[in-house]
Amino acid sequence: MVKHSKLKFHFIICIITISFISINPVSSYTPCVGIEEFDVVDFAYTLWNDGTGEEIESRDSASFEVKTGQGGLIVGFYEEVLGMFIDEEKTFVIPPNKGYTDQSHNLYNVYLKYTVYVNGIKDGMRDEDCDNKINSGFVSKILKGLMWVAGIIVGIIVISAISTQTKQQTLDKCHHCKSIGKISVSEGKCSRCGNAYCRASFSKGCPECKSNSFIPHK
Repeated sequence: MVKHSKLKFHFIICIITISFISINPVSSYTPCVGIEEFDVVDFAYTLWNDGTGEEIESRDSASFEVKTGQGGLIVGFYEEVLGMFIDEEKTFVIPPNKGYTDQSHNLYNVYLKYTVYVNGIKDGMRDEDCDNKINSGFVSKILKGLMWVAGIIVGIIVISAISTQTKQQTLDKCHHCKSIGKISVSEGKCSRCGNAYCRASFSKGCPECKSNSFIPHK
């Protein structure tokens, strides 16, 4: 009964191990695709009037945070910063039709030149693109392969242990030793009566039927 419990324990461990390594790791924010919609981004920037070269505003030292995709950014700025990474700097020009389109705005119909630096990308409503791209990446494939190899090795070890215990269970205890209060695993059986014996008990023939024919376990 104890051995059966051990077999069940090893089997459960094997199943849990294989199930664990089969699950794709779920990561927190990973900047593999840079800025995405709905991310909260910490920017530093300098803005010029591209037509006159006049500097309009600079926030190199006083950065600001903004949530992308919520109407807080002009279209051109939003399109340009999507995909940028932390510590990346980018300079771009925004045409009037993607800048401030409200005629009452002081920058209406102005070509805007930005130099933007991404200080940080905070956790946002991340989609699965990042994890999917990581999982499809070369490094991820290697890691997955190593996990599967580890799982197979663990499986082989567990199966081997189960096989060994099963084999031990199939080897009956020595019939003679058991009768005299000893515990000894049999090494074979008598070809005539079929009783299992260790070699020491069968050294002078079968204690039961006196046969001298001993069949070793394979």
